[in-house]
Amino acid sequence: MRSLIRSFSLILLLLSLIIGPVLITGCGSITNLISTVDITSIDSEILILIDGTLQLTEIYQVSSPQESWGLKLVRPKLRTGEVELSAIGIAASGLNPTPIYTQLEQEVKRKLKNSPAAYEKIHYEDRTTVQMHTNFGKGEWLIKVEWIYTDAIVQNADKALLYAPLLSLDTNSSPDIFTATMILPERITGVGANAVTQTSANITVNRLENNLIKLRTEDLEPDDKLWVLLSTDADIFTALEPDPAETTYEQQFQQAGLSAQKMLKLRQRAELIRMLIPYITLVSLILALAFYIYYEREGFSKAVSPNFALWPSSVKPYNFSMLLKQNTPGRILLSSMLSLVNQKELWLDDYVFTWPHSGRVDFSSLRPSETYLLHWLFQDLAIGGPALSAAQLRRAASDSTTAKSFKQNYQEFEQLICDEYLELGLYDQGKTKFGRILTIIFTVVLAILAPILSLLGKTFYGFLLLLPAASFLFLCLGVRHLTQEGQARLRECREYAKNLDNISLLAEATDSQYSLTETAILALPRAVAIDRVNLFFDGLYELSDYNFVTCAHALLHIYLRTPLPKKLLVSPQEKERLWQKLNDLREILLSSATIITSGF
Repeated sequence: MRSLIRSFSLILLLLSLIIGPVLITGCGSITNLISTVDITSIDSEILILIDGTLQLTEIYQVSSPQESWGLKLVRPKLRTGEVELSAIGIAASGLNPTPIYTQLEQEVKRKLKNSPAAYEKIHYEDRTTVQMHTNFGKGEWLIKVEWIYTDAIVQNADKALLYAPLLSLDTNSSPDIFTATMILPERITGVGANAVTQTSANITVNRLENNLIKLRTEDLEPDDKLWVLLSTDADIFTALEPDPAETTYEQQFQQAGLSAQKMLKLRQRAELIRMLIPYITLVSLILALAFYIYYEREGFSKAVSPNFALWPSSVKPYNFSMLLKQNTPGRILLSSMLSLVNQKELWLDDYVFTWPHSGRVDFSSLRPSETYLLHWLFQDLAIGGPALSAAQLRRAASDSTTAKSFKQNYQEFEQLICDEYLELGLYDQGKTKFGRILTIIFTVVLAILAPILSLLGKTFYGFLLLLPAASFLFLCLGVRHLTQEGQARLRECREYAKNLDNISLLAEATDSQYSLTETAILALPRAVAIDRVNLFFDGLYELSDYNFVTCAHALLHIYLRTPLPKKLLVSPQEKERLWQKLNDLREILLSSATIITSGF
Protein backbone atom coordinates (compact mmCIF):
# COMPACT_ATOMS: atom_id res chain seq x y z
CA MET A 1 0.00 0.00 0.00
CA ARG A 2 2.76 2.43 0.93
CA SER A 3 4.59 1.57 -2.28
CA LEU A 4 1.41 2.30 -4.22
CA ILE A 5 1.00 5.63 -2.39
CA ARG A 6 4.61 6.57 -3.13
CA SER A 7 4.30 5.66 -6.81
CA PHE A 8 1.00 7.49 -7.18
CA SER A 9 2.34 10.61 -5.48
CA LEU A 10 5.36 10.67 -7.81
CA ILE A 11 3.16 10.24 -10.90
CA LEU A 12 0.81 12.97 -9.65
CA LEU A 13 3.73 15.33 -9.07
CA LEU A 14 5.29 14.73 -12.47
CA LEU A 15 1.99 15.08 -14.35
CA SER A 16 1.12 18.22 -12.42
CA LEU A 17 4.51 19.76 -13.14
CA ILE A 18 4.09 19.02 -16.84
CA ILE A 19 0.60 20.53 -16.90
CA GLY A 20 1.47 23.42 -14.56
CA PRO A 21 3.29 25.68 -17.07
CA VAL A 22 0.42 25.21 -19.52
CA LEU A 23 -1.98 26.49 -16.90
CA ILE A 24 -0.09 29.77 -16.64
CA THR A 25 -0.87 30.70 -20.23
CA GLY A 26 -3.85 28.47 -20.91
CA CYS A 27 -6.39 29.45 -18.27
CA GLY A 28 -8.15 31.93 -20.55
CA SER A 29 -8.70 29.37 -23.27
CA ILE A 30 -10.29 26.79 -21.01
CA THR A 31 -13.46 28.85 -20.72
CA ASN A 32 -14.00 28.65 -24.47
CA LEU A 33 -13.69 24.88 -24.35
CA ILE A 34 -16.44 24.43 -21.76
CA SER A 35 -18.86 27.12 -22.97
CA THR A 36 -21.93 25.94 -24.88
CA VAL A 37 -22.04 29.06 -27.08
CA ASP A 38 -19.63 31.88 -27.74
CA ILE A 39 -21.34 35.29 -27.52
CA THR A 40 -19.61 37.49 -30.08
CA SER A 41 -21.54 40.68 -29.44
CA ILE A 42 -24.65 42.19 -27.91
CA ASP A 43 -26.26 45.27 -29.44
CA SER A 44 -28.96 46.88 -27.28
CA GLU A 45 -31.44 49.66 -28.01
CA ILE A 46 -33.26 51.35 -25.11
CA LEU A 47 -36.21 53.48 -26.21
CA ILE A 48 -37.53 55.79 -23.47
CA LEU A 49 -41.13 56.96 -23.97
CA ILE A 50 -42.65 60.07 -22.40
CA ASP A 51 -45.11 57.99 -20.33
CA GLY A 52 -42.15 56.43 -18.43
CA THR A 53 -42.17 53.17 -20.39
CA LEU A 54 -38.97 51.53 -21.70
CA GLN A 55 -38.73 49.34 -24.76
CA LEU A 56 -35.50 47.35 -24.63
CA THR A 57 -34.32 45.36 -27.65
CA GLU A 58 -31.24 43.14 -27.40
CA ILE A 59 -29.62 41.42 -30.37
CA TYR A 60 -27.18 38.64 -29.45
CA GLN A 61 -24.72 37.39 -32.05
CA VAL A 62 -23.68 33.89 -31.00
CA SER A 63 -21.56 31.10 -32.39
CA SER A 64 -22.66 27.57 -31.53
CA PRO A 65 -20.35 24.52 -31.80
CA GLN A 66 -23.26 22.13 -31.13
CA GLU A 67 -26.48 21.08 -32.82
CA SER A 68 -28.49 21.75 -29.68
CA TRP A 69 -27.79 24.80 -27.52
CA GLY A 70 -29.38 27.42 -25.31
CA LEU A 71 -29.10 30.82 -23.68
CA LYS A 72 -30.19 31.96 -20.24
CA LEU A 73 -31.45 35.51 -19.65
CA VAL A 74 -32.12 37.22 -16.34
CA ARG A 75 -33.93 40.50 -15.72
CA PRO A 76 -33.93 41.74 -12.11
CA LYS A 77 -36.99 43.45 -10.68
CA LEU A 78 -36.88 47.26 -10.76
CA ARG A 79 -37.63 49.52 -7.82
CA THR A 80 -40.93 50.39 -9.45
CA GLY A 81 -42.85 49.10 -12.42
CA GLU A 82 -42.97 45.73 -14.12
CA VAL A 83 -40.68 43.86 -16.53
CA GLU A 84 -42.33 41.87 -19.28
CA LEU A 85 -40.82 39.77 -22.07
CA SER A 86 -42.39 40.81 -25.37
CA ALA A 87 -40.80 38.38 -27.87
CA ILE A 88 -37.76 36.24 -28.69
CA GLY A 89 -36.70 35.51 -32.26
CA ILE A 90 -33.83 33.66 -33.93
CA ALA A 91 -32.25 34.23 -37.36
CA ALA A 92 -29.20 33.03 -39.23
CA SER A 93 -26.38 35.56 -39.12
CA GLY A 94 -25.19 36.97 -42.46
CA LEU A 95 -27.80 35.12 -44.51
CA ASN A 96 -29.96 38.17 -45.36
CA PRO A 97 -29.16 41.90 -45.27
CA THR A 98 -32.26 42.28 -43.09
CA PRO A 99 -32.47 39.27 -40.73
CA ILE A 100 -35.73 37.33 -40.81
CA TYR A 101 -36.47 36.20 -37.27
CA THR A 102 -38.36 33.05 -36.38
CA GLN A 103 -40.33 33.68 -33.21
CA LEU A 104 -39.83 31.27 -30.33
CA GLU A 105 -42.85 29.81 -28.57
CA GLN A 106 -43.16 29.63 -24.82
CA GLU A 107 -43.00 26.07 -23.43
CA VAL A 108 -42.89 24.37 -20.04
CA LYS A 109 -39.57 22.98 -18.90
CA ARG A 110 -40.27 19.32 -19.65
CA LYS A 111 -41.01 20.09 -23.31
CA LEU A 112 -38.31 22.71 -23.80
CA LYS A 113 -35.59 20.51 -25.33
CA ASN A 114 -38.03 18.66 -27.57
CA SER A 115 -39.05 21.84 -29.44
CA PRO A 116 -37.05 23.14 -32.44
CA ALA A 117 -36.89 26.58 -30.80
CA ALA A 118 -38.66 27.56 -27.59
CA TYR A 119 -38.21 29.31 -24.28
CA GLU A 120 -39.34 28.93 -20.69
CA LYS A 121 -40.17 32.01 -18.60
CA ILE A 122 -40.27 32.02 -14.81
CA HIS A 123 -41.22 34.95 -12.61
CA TYR A 124 -39.57 35.21 -9.21
CA GLU A 125 -40.00 37.89 -6.56
CA ASP A 126 -36.73 39.60 -7.43
CA ARG A 127 -36.22 38.65 -11.09
CA THR A 128 -37.57 37.15 -14.28
CA THR A 129 -35.57 34.35 -15.91
CA VAL A 130 -35.83 33.12 -19.47
CA GLN A 131 -34.24 29.86 -20.58
CA MET A 132 -34.03 29.64 -24.36
CA HIS A 133 -33.29 26.37 -26.15
CA THR A 134 -32.97 25.54 -29.84
CA ASN A 135 -32.04 22.63 -32.10
CA PHE A 136 -31.26 24.86 -35.08
CA GLY A 137 -27.70 23.47 -35.25
CA LYS A 138 -24.15 24.73 -35.42
CA GLY A 139 -23.12 28.07 -36.86
CA GLU A 140 -23.58 31.81 -36.44
CA TRP A 141 -26.96 32.98 -35.14
CA LEU A 142 -28.77 36.16 -34.12
CA ILE A 143 -31.06 36.17 -31.08
CA LYS A 144 -33.45 39.12 -30.76
CA VAL A 145 -34.99 39.66 -27.32
CA GLU A 146 -37.59 42.39 -26.69
CA TRP A 147 -38.53 43.61 -23.22
CA ILE A 148 -41.05 46.19 -22.01
CA TYR A 149 -40.55 48.11 -18.75
CA THR A 150 -43.68 49.86 -17.48
CA ASP A 151 -43.34 52.75 -15.00
CA ALA A 152 -39.56 52.31 -15.05
CA ILE A 153 -38.86 56.03 -14.63
CA VAL A 154 -39.62 57.66 -11.29
CA GLN A 155 -39.69 61.27 -10.08
CA ASN A 156 -37.27 62.51 -7.41
CA ALA A 157 -37.84 66.24 -6.67
CA ASP A 158 -37.77 67.90 -10.09
CA LYS A 159 -35.76 65.11 -11.71
CA ALA A 160 -36.80 62.00 -13.58
CA LEU A 161 -34.65 58.99 -12.63
CA LEU A 162 -34.07 55.73 -14.45
CA TYR A 163 -32.16 53.00 -12.64
CA ALA A 164 -32.12 49.79 -14.68
CA PRO A 165 -29.81 47.00 -15.89
CA LEU A 166 -28.71 47.24 -19.52
CA LEU A 167 -27.83 43.56 -19.88
CA SER A 168 -30.13 40.53 -19.59
CA LEU A 169 -27.41 37.89 -20.01
CA ASP A 170 -26.95 35.39 -17.20
CA THR A 171 -23.95 36.22 -15.00
CA ASN A 172 -22.12 33.02 -16.08
CA SER A 173 -21.55 34.43 -19.59
CA SER A 174 -20.20 37.61 -21.12
CA PRO A 175 -20.06 39.05 -24.67
CA ASP A 176 -16.89 39.99 -26.49
CA ILE A 177 -18.43 43.35 -27.45
CA PHE A 178 -21.36 45.18 -25.88
CA THR A 179 -22.95 48.30 -27.37
CA ALA A 180 -26.08 50.10 -26.27
CA THR A 181 -28.00 53.05 -27.67
CA MET A 182 -30.32 54.97 -25.35
CA ILE A 183 -32.98 56.91 -27.27
CA LEU A 184 -34.43 59.70 -25.15
CA PRO A 185 -37.67 61.59 -25.80
CA GLU A 186 -37.18 64.17 -28.53
CA ARG A 187 -37.40 67.12 -26.11
CA ILE A 188 -34.24 65.91 -24.36
CA THR A 189 -30.72 66.08 -25.77
CA GLY A 190 -27.87 63.79 -24.79
CA VAL A 191 -26.17 66.78 -23.21
CA GLY A 192 -29.26 67.54 -21.15
CA ALA A 193 -29.23 64.11 -19.45
CA ASN A 194 -26.90 62.96 -16.70
CA ALA A 195 -25.88 59.29 -16.79
CA VAL A 196 -23.54 57.12 -14.73
CA THR A 197 -22.84 53.45 -15.35
CA GLN A 198 -22.50 51.03 -12.45
CA THR A 199 -19.97 48.51 -13.71
CA SER A 200 -16.37 47.41 -13.26
CA ALA A 201 -15.77 47.43 -17.00
CA ASN A 202 -13.99 50.15 -18.93
CA ILE A 203 -17.04 51.56 -20.71
CA THR A 204 -17.18 54.46 -23.19
CA VAL A 205 -20.17 56.82 -22.91
CA ASN A 206 -20.83 59.23 -25.82
CA ARG A 207 -23.48 61.91 -25.23
CA LEU A 208 -24.59 63.27 -28.58
CA GLU A 209 -26.30 66.60 -29.34
CA ASN A 210 -29.45 64.82 -30.41
CA ASN A 211 -31.45 62.56 -28.11
CA LEU A 212 -28.95 59.68 -28.16
CA ILE A 213 -26.50 58.28 -25.62
CA LYS A 214 -24.20 55.54 -26.89
CA LEU A 215 -22.28 53.09 -24.68
CA ARG A 216 -19.64 50.60 -25.74
CA THR A 217 -17.26 48.20 -23.99
CA GLU A 218 -15.12 45.18 -24.81
CA ASP A 219 -14.27 44.63 -21.17
CA LEU A 220 -17.28 42.93 -19.60
CA GLU A 221 -16.85 40.01 -17.23
CA PRO A 222 -19.39 37.21 -16.70
CA ASP A 223 -20.55 38.58 -13.34
CA ASP A 224 -20.78 42.25 -14.42
CA LYS A 225 -24.38 43.42 -13.98
CA LEU A 226 -23.99 46.71 -15.93
CA TRP A 227 -26.62 49.03 -14.49
CA VAL A 228 -27.22 52.64 -15.56
CA LEU A 229 -28.52 55.59 -13.55
CA LEU A 230 -29.98 58.32 -15.75
CA SER A 231 -31.53 61.67 -14.72
CA THR A 232 -33.24 64.43 -16.66
CA ASP A 233 -36.00 66.99 -16.16
CA ALA A 234 -39.21 65.46 -14.85
CA ASP A 235 -41.50 67.83 -16.77
CA ILE A 236 -40.59 66.12 -20.03
CA PHE A 237 -42.75 63.12 -19.07
CA THR A 238 -46.53 63.01 -18.87
CA ALA A 239 -46.83 61.16 -15.57
CA LEU A 240 -44.26 59.57 -13.27
CA GLU A 241 -44.47 57.47 -10.15
CA PRO A 242 -42.71 58.94 -7.09
CA ASP A 243 -39.27 57.58 -6.28
CA PRO A 244 -39.60 55.04 -3.41
CA ALA A 245 -35.99 55.75 -2.36
CA GLU A 246 -35.59 58.11 0.59
CA THR A 247 -32.35 59.62 -0.74
CA THR A 248 -32.05 62.55 -3.11
CA TYR A 249 -31.01 62.03 -6.71
CA GLU A 250 -27.62 63.67 -5.93
CA GLN A 251 -27.05 61.10 -3.18
CA GLN A 252 -28.09 58.29 -5.51
CA PHE A 253 -25.56 59.42 -8.11
CA GLN A 254 -22.88 59.60 -5.42
CA GLN A 255 -23.75 56.08 -4.19
CA ALA A 256 -23.72 54.76 -7.76
CA GLY A 257 -20.25 56.23 -8.31
CA LEU A 258 -18.94 54.71 -5.06
CA SER A 259 -20.49 51.37 -5.99
CA ALA A 260 -18.76 51.50 -9.39
CA GLN A 261 -15.41 52.20 -7.66
CA LYS A 262 -15.96 49.27 -5.31
CA MET A 263 -16.78 46.98 -8.23
CA LEU A 264 -13.62 48.13 -9.99
CA LYS A 265 -11.48 47.35 -6.92
CA LEU A 266 -13.08 43.91 -6.58
CA ARG A 267 -12.40 43.23 -10.24
CA GLN A 268 -8.77 44.32 -9.97
CA ARG A 269 -8.35 42.05 -6.96
CA ALA A 270 -9.99 39.15 -8.80
CA GLU A 271 -7.75 39.67 -11.85
CA LEU A 272 -4.66 39.71 -9.64
CA ILE A 273 -5.75 36.49 -7.92
CA ARG A 274 -6.50 34.81 -11.25
CA MET A 275 -3.04 35.79 -12.46
CA LEU A 276 -1.37 34.45 -9.30
CA ILE A 277 -3.23 31.12 -9.02
CA PRO A 278 -1.23 29.21 -11.70
CA TYR A 279 2.06 30.47 -10.28
CA ILE A 280 1.07 29.53 -6.71
CA THR A 281 0.07 26.10 -8.01
CA LEU A 282 3.33 25.61 -9.89
CA VAL A 283 5.50 26.79 -6.97
CA SER A 284 3.58 24.48 -4.60
CA LEU A 285 4.10 21.53 -6.94
CA ILE A 286 7.82 22.25 -7.20
CA LEU A 287 7.96 22.44 -3.40
CA ALA A 288 6.14 19.11 -3.13
CA LEU A 289 8.62 17.58 -5.57
CA ALA A 290 11.48 18.97 -3.46
CA PHE A 291 9.96 17.28 -0.41
CA TYR A 292 9.73 14.01 -2.34
CA ILE A 293 13.34 14.20 -3.46
CA TYR A 294 14.50 15.10 0.04
CA TYR A 295 12.66 12.30 1.83
CA GLU A 296 12.50 9.56 -0.81
CA ARG A 297 15.87 10.06 -2.50
CA GLU A 298 17.92 11.17 0.50
CA GLY A 299 21.34 9.54 0.30
CA PHE A 300 20.34 7.76 -2.91
CA SER A 301 23.33 9.01 -4.91
CA LYS A 302 25.98 7.72 -2.47
CA ALA A 303 27.99 4.61 -3.26
CA VAL A 304 26.68 1.20 -2.20
CA SER A 305 28.81 -0.88 0.15
CA PRO A 306 30.69 -3.79 -1.53
CA ASN A 307 29.14 -6.08 1.08
CA PHE A 308 25.63 -4.85 0.34
CA ALA A 309 24.02 -8.30 0.77
CA LEU A 310 25.24 -8.90 4.32
CA TRP A 311 22.74 -6.77 6.22
CA PRO A 312 19.65 -7.75 4.14
CA SER A 313 20.59 -11.42 4.62
CA SER A 314 21.03 -11.09 8.37
CA VAL A 315 17.74 -9.31 9.26
CA LYS A 316 14.23 -10.67 9.11
CA PRO A 317 12.39 -10.52 5.76
CA TYR A 318 9.87 -8.01 7.14
CA ASN A 319 12.71 -5.66 8.18
CA PHE A 320 13.99 -5.88 4.61
CA SER A 321 10.59 -5.22 2.99
CA MET A 322 9.62 -2.47 5.45
CA LEU A 323 12.78 -0.51 4.68
CA LEU A 324 11.89 -0.77 0.99
CA LYS A 325 8.30 0.32 1.80
CA GLN A 326 6.94 -2.89 0.32
CA ASN A 327 5.28 -4.17 3.48
CA THR A 328 2.17 -5.76 1.98
CA PRO A 329 0.29 -7.57 4.81
CA GLY A 330 -0.19 -10.85 2.96
CA ARG A 331 3.46 -11.04 1.90
CA ILE A 332 4.68 -10.11 5.40
CA LEU A 333 2.76 -13.07 6.81
CA LEU A 334 3.94 -15.50 4.13
CA SER A 335 7.60 -14.42 4.26
CA SER A 336 7.54 -14.56 8.09
CA MET A 337 6.23 -18.12 7.97
CA LEU A 338 8.88 -19.05 5.38
CA SER A 339 11.53 -17.58 7.67
CA LEU A 340 10.21 -19.85 10.45
CA VAL A 341 10.36 -22.78 8.02
CA ASN A 342 14.01 -21.90 7.46
CA GLN A 343 14.48 -21.93 11.25
CA LYS A 344 12.79 -25.37 11.34
CA GLU A 345 9.96 -24.04 13.50
CA LEU A 346 7.43 -24.75 10.78
CA TRP A 347 7.00 -27.33 8.04
CA LEU A 348 5.65 -26.60 4.58
CA ASP A 349 3.81 -29.46 2.85
CA ASP A 350 2.36 -28.24 -0.43
CA TYR A 351 0.10 -25.36 0.65
CA VAL A 352 -0.10 -26.27 4.35
CA PHE A 353 2.12 -24.87 7.11
CA THR A 354 2.45 -27.08 10.22
CA TRP A 355 3.87 -26.23 13.64
CA PRO A 356 5.41 -29.49 14.88
CA HIS A 357 6.60 -27.96 18.19
CA SER A 358 3.27 -26.51 19.26
CA GLY A 359 3.78 -27.76 22.81
CA ARG A 360 7.06 -25.92 23.43
CA VAL A 361 7.33 -23.46 26.31
CA ASP A 362 10.71 -21.86 25.65
CA PHE A 363 10.55 -19.12 23.05
CA SER A 364 13.73 -17.29 24.00
CA SER A 365 15.32 -18.00 20.62
CA LEU A 366 12.46 -16.33 18.76
CA ARG A 367 11.52 -12.70 18.24
CA PRO A 368 8.38 -11.44 20.04
CA SER A 369 6.67 -11.07 16.68
CA GLU A 370 7.51 -14.67 15.74
CA THR A 371 6.21 -15.98 19.07
CA TYR A 372 3.00 -14.00 18.63
CA LEU A 373 2.61 -15.23 15.03
CA LEU A 374 2.95 -18.89 16.02
CA HIS A 375 0.37 -18.66 18.80
CA TRP A 376 -2.05 -16.56 16.78
CA LEU A 377 -2.00 -18.61 13.58
CA PHE A 378 -1.44 -22.14 14.85
CA GLN A 379 -3.23 -22.13 18.20
CA ASP A 380 -5.94 -19.46 18.00
CA LEU A 381 -6.74 -19.62 14.29
CA ALA A 382 -5.99 -23.21 13.24
CA ILE A 383 -8.79 -25.77 13.52
CA GLY A 384 -8.15 -29.46 14.11
CA GLY A 385 -4.48 -29.14 14.94
CA PRO A 386 -1.51 -26.78 14.53
CA ALA A 387 -1.74 -26.64 10.73
CA LEU A 388 -2.88 -23.86 8.45
CA SER A 389 -3.24 -23.39 4.70
CA ALA A 390 -3.26 -20.21 2.64
CA ALA A 391 -6.95 -20.75 1.88
CA GLN A 392 -7.76 -20.94 5.62
CA LEU A 393 -5.90 -17.68 6.17
CA ARG A 394 -7.91 -16.00 3.43
CA ARG A 395 -11.21 -17.24 4.85
CA ALA A 396 -10.28 -16.03 8.33
CA ALA A 397 -9.33 -12.61 6.95
CA SER A 398 -12.42 -12.15 4.78
CA ASP A 399 -15.19 -14.01 6.63
CA SER A 400 -17.55 -11.60 8.38
CA THR A 401 -17.51 -13.58 11.64
CA THR A 402 -13.71 -13.63 11.98
CA ALA A 403 -12.51 -10.65 9.93
CA LYS A 404 -12.67 -8.17 12.83
CA SER A 405 -10.61 -10.32 15.22
CA PHE A 406 -8.22 -11.26 12.40
CA LYS A 407 -7.61 -7.60 11.61
CA GLN A 408 -7.05 -6.79 15.29
CA ASN A 409 -4.58 -9.66 15.67
CA TYR A 410 -2.71 -8.62 12.55
CA GLN A 411 -2.46 -5.06 13.85
CA GLU A 412 -0.92 -6.36 17.09
CA PHE A 413 1.54 -8.45 15.06
CA GLU A 414 2.31 -5.44 12.88
CA GLN A 415 2.97 -3.31 15.97
CA LEU A 416 5.49 -5.90 17.20
CA ILE A 417 7.42 -5.95 13.93
CA CYS A 418 7.32 -2.12 13.84
CA ASP A 419 8.84 -2.05 17.34
CA GLU A 420 11.58 -4.41 16.17
CA TYR A 421 12.11 -2.25 13.11
CA LEU A 422 12.53 0.87 15.26
CA GLU A 423 15.09 -0.92 17.43
CA LEU A 424 17.36 -1.24 14.40
CA GLY A 425 18.09 2.50 14.61
CA LEU A 426 17.29 3.19 10.95
CA TYR A 427 14.31 5.45 11.42
CA ASP A 428 14.58 9.06 12.62
CA GLN A 429 11.21 9.51 14.32
CA GLY A 430 11.73 13.16 15.25
CA LYS A 431 12.51 14.36 11.74
CA THR A 432 9.82 12.15 10.25
CA LYS A 433 7.21 13.57 12.64
CA PHE A 434 8.32 17.09 11.74
CA GLY A 435 8.09 16.26 8.02
CA ARG A 436 4.57 14.88 8.41
CA ILE A 437 3.43 17.92 10.39
CA LEU A 438 4.91 20.16 7.70
CA THR A 439 3.21 18.30 4.85
CA ILE A 440 -0.10 18.30 6.76
CA ILE A 441 0.19 22.07 7.18
CA PHE A 442 0.78 22.54 3.44
CA THR A 443 -2.11 20.19 2.64
CA VAL A 444 -4.54 22.03 4.91
CA VAL A 445 -3.39 25.51 3.82
CA LEU A 446 -3.69 24.70 0.11
CA ALA A 447 -7.04 22.94 0.59
CA ILE A 448 -8.39 26.03 2.38
CA LEU A 449 -6.89 28.43 -0.15
CA ALA A 450 -8.48 26.60 -3.10
CA PRO A 451 -12.12 27.62 -2.43
CA ILE A 452 -11.14 31.00 -0.99
CA LEU A 453 -9.13 32.01 -4.08
CA SER A 454 -11.84 30.60 -6.34
CA LEU A 455 -14.38 32.76 -4.56
CA LEU A 456 -12.27 35.92 -4.46
CA GLY A 457 -10.98 35.42 -8.00
CA LYS A 458 -14.46 34.51 -9.25
CA THR A 459 -13.09 31.49 -11.06
CA PHE A 460 -12.92 27.75 -10.50
CA TYR A 461 -9.19 27.83 -11.33
CA GLY A 462 -8.49 28.24 -7.61
CA PHE A 463 -9.25 24.54 -7.26
CA LEU A 464 -6.02 23.88 -9.18
CA LEU A 465 -4.42 24.24 -5.75
CA LEU A 466 -5.97 20.88 -4.87
CA LEU A 467 -3.31 19.29 -7.10
CA PRO A 468 -0.39 20.26 -4.85
CA ALA A 469 -2.64 19.70 -1.81
CA ALA A 470 -3.20 16.11 -2.93
CA SER A 471 0.54 15.74 -3.57
CA PHE A 472 1.38 16.90 -0.05
CA LEU A 473 -1.30 14.60 1.35
CA PHE A 474 0.22 11.54 -0.34
CA LEU A 475 3.67 12.65 0.79
CA CYS A 476 2.33 12.93 4.34
CA LEU A 477 1.02 9.35 4.20
CA GLY A 478 4.37 7.97 3.05
CA VAL A 479 6.96 10.40 4.38
CA ARG A 480 9.81 9.08 6.53
CA HIS A 481 13.28 10.26 7.44
CA LEU A 482 16.12 7.78 7.84
CA THR A 483 19.25 8.09 9.88
CA GLN A 484 22.66 7.93 8.19
CA GLU A 485 22.76 4.19 8.86
CA GLY A 486 19.20 3.84 7.58
CA GLN A 487 20.13 5.51 4.31
CA ALA A 488 23.10 3.16 3.91
CA ARG A 489 20.92 0.10 4.65
CA LEU A 490 18.29 1.33 2.21
CA ARG A 491 20.87 1.55 -0.56
CA GLU A 492 22.00 -1.99 0.28
CA CYS A 493 18.41 -3.31 0.24
CA ARG A 494 17.73 -1.70 -3.13
CA GLU A 495 20.90 -3.22 -4.57
CA TYR A 496 20.00 -6.58 -3.03
CA ALA A 497 16.47 -6.49 -4.47
CA LYS A 498 17.83 -5.52 -7.89
CA ASN A 499 20.18 -8.53 -7.93
CA LEU A 500 17.87 -11.25 -6.66
CA ASP A 501 18.42 -13.00 -9.98
CA ASN A 502 22.20 -13.12 -9.37
CA ILE A 503 22.72 -15.38 -6.36
CA SER A 504 26.46 -15.63 -7.01
CA LEU A 505 26.83 -11.85 -6.75
CA LEU A 506 24.74 -11.77 -3.57
CA ALA A 507 26.92 -14.48 -2.01
CA GLU A 508 30.07 -12.53 -2.87
CA ALA A 509 28.54 -9.40 -1.35
CA THR A 510 28.08 -11.01 2.10
CA ASP A 511 31.76 -10.62 3.03
CA SER A 512 32.13 -14.44 3.04
CA GLN A 513 29.63 -14.69 5.93
CA TYR A 514 27.24 -16.86 3.90
CA SER A 515 27.88 -19.55 1.29
CA LEU A 516 26.10 -19.67 -2.04
CA THR A 517 23.48 -22.14 -0.80
CA GLU A 518 22.93 -20.22 2.45
CA THR A 519 22.48 -17.02 0.47
CA ALA A 520 19.91 -18.72 -1.78
CA ILE A 521 18.02 -20.11 1.24
CA LEU A 522 17.91 -16.68 2.90
CA ALA A 523 17.01 -14.89 -0.33
CA LEU A 524 13.80 -16.85 -0.95
CA PRO A 525 11.67 -15.33 1.89
CA ARG A 526 12.96 -11.88 0.94
CA ALA A 527 11.95 -12.43 -2.68
CA VAL A 528 8.48 -13.40 -1.46
CA ALA A 529 8.31 -10.31 0.79
CA ILE A 530 8.89 -7.88 -2.10
CA ASP A 531 7.07 -9.86 -4.83
CA ARG A 532 10.15 -10.91 -6.81
CA VAL A 533 9.71 -14.66 -6.66
CA ASN A 534 9.96 -15.15 -10.42
CA LEU A 535 13.12 -13.05 -10.58
CA PHE A 536 14.72 -15.19 -7.89
CA PHE A 537 13.86 -18.55 -9.49
CA ASP A 538 14.86 -17.39 -12.97
CA GLY A 539 18.21 -16.38 -11.50
CA LEU A 540 18.72 -19.87 -10.05
CA TYR A 541 18.48 -21.39 -13.50
CA GLU A 542 21.31 -19.12 -14.71
CA LEU A 543 23.75 -20.64 -12.19
CA SER A 544 26.35 -23.14 -13.32
CA ASP A 545 25.13 -26.73 -13.34
CA TYR A 546 26.94 -27.63 -10.14
CA ASN A 547 25.82 -24.52 -8.23
CA PHE A 548 22.26 -24.93 -9.51
CA VAL A 549 22.04 -28.53 -8.35
CA THR A 550 23.55 -27.63 -4.97
CA CYS A 551 21.18 -24.69 -4.39
CA ALA A 552 18.16 -26.62 -5.68
CA HIS A 553 18.73 -29.53 -3.26
CA ALA A 554 19.23 -27.07 -0.37
CA LEU A 555 16.07 -25.08 -1.13
CA LEU A 556 13.92 -28.20 -1.60
CA HIS A 557 15.30 -29.73 1.59
CA ILE A 558 14.70 -26.60 3.72
CA TYR A 559 11.32 -25.53 2.34
CA LEU A 560 9.73 -28.82 1.24
CA ARG A 561 11.63 -31.29 3.47
CA THR A 562 12.92 -33.22 0.46
CA PRO A 563 15.72 -35.58 1.61
CA LEU A 564 19.23 -34.64 0.58
CA PRO A 565 20.87 -37.07 -1.85
CA LYS A 566 23.74 -39.22 -0.59
CA LYS A 567 25.65 -38.38 -3.72
CA LEU A 568 25.41 -35.17 -5.71
CA LEU A 569 24.53 -35.93 -9.31
CA VAL A 570 25.10 -33.27 -11.93
CA SER A 571 23.51 -34.07 -15.29
CA PRO A 572 21.01 -32.50 -17.71
CA GLN A 573 18.35 -34.99 -16.59
CA GLU A 574 18.93 -34.22 -12.90
CA LYS A 575 18.90 -30.49 -13.58
CA GLU A 576 15.59 -30.81 -15.42
CA ARG A 577 14.08 -32.89 -12.59
CA LEU A 578 15.18 -30.39 -9.96
CA TRP A 579 13.94 -27.49 -12.05
CA GLN A 580 10.50 -29.09 -12.20
CA LYS A 581 10.44 -29.44 -8.41
CA LEU A 582 11.59 -25.85 -8.01
CA ASN A 583 8.77 -24.78 -10.31
CA ASP A 584 6.37 -26.65 -8.01
CA LEU A 585 7.78 -24.68 -5.06
CA ARG A 586 7.49 -21.46 -7.05
CA GLU A 587 3.84 -22.22 -7.84
CA ILE A 588 3.11 -22.93 -4.17
CA LEU A 589 4.64 -19.63 -3.11
CA LEU A 590 3.02 -17.54 -5.85
CA SER A 591 -0.43 -19.08 -5.28
CA SER A 592 -0.14 -18.79 -1.51
CA ALA A 593 0.87 -15.13 -1.78
CA THR A 594 -2.08 -14.40 -4.08
CA ILE A 595 -4.55 -16.27 -1.86
CA ILE A 596 -3.42 -14.67 1.41
CA THR A 597 -3.17 -11.18 -0.10
CA SER A 598 -6.70 -11.46 -1.51
CA GLY A 599 -7.97 -11.91 2.04
CA PHE A 600 -6.79 -8.41 2.87
